[in-house]
Amino acid sequence: MVKVLYIKGMVCTRCIKVLHDELLKIHVKAKSAKLGRAVVEFDPNDIDITRIQTVLRKNGFELITDRDQQLVDQIKTLILDAISRSGDEQLPKRFSDKIAKELGFNYSHLSRMFTHYERITIEKYIILHKVEKVKELLEYDDHLNLSEIVQKLNYSSVSHLSKQFKEVTGISLRDYKSFLKHLRKPLDYLRMK
Repeated sequence: MVKVLYIKGMVCTRCIKVLHDELLKIHVKAKSAKLGRAVVEFDPNDIDITRIQTVLRKNGFELITDRDQQLVDQIKTLILDAISRSGDEQLPKRFSDKIAKELGFNYSHLSRMFTHYERITIEKYIILHKVEKVKELLEYDDHLNLSEIVQKLNYSSVSHLSKQFKEVTGISLRDYKSFLKHLRKPLDYLRMK
């Protein structure tokens, strides 16, 4: 039997590997997997969906059976995937258009559903994850300047990024960058102690 599973809690490529490995242990083959979704093949005489759910829960995942919740999870996956690939690809100018096109639903319907299930708007969800990506870029890609980060994440300006960053984190970009510099001590400093 081939079945499409919608899975909550998959947030990175390592999750896909864990899912694949754990399902193989119970003789379920993941034919394809991506964040939030897997196409699996198994013999229904040997394995039932309850056993698959148990394996998923044991690894921090959850099988989503409600169609609306599946759509919400697909929205989250589209957003997380686009933001995580923002170093390689340009973020869409209008996430609303991308989401509606990808899922084949009216955006206002998807937006209401998302807010109902997540208690946060899609726009706020995007902002929160873009700010997390900014923090990641500042910490691990310290060769990037703010103008380059603005371009990667499709902000209109450095001041727009700074304003959103402060609203979400409660501290300014300048203070955050200063904080990161204090965390990183040069090797000479460490040897002197």
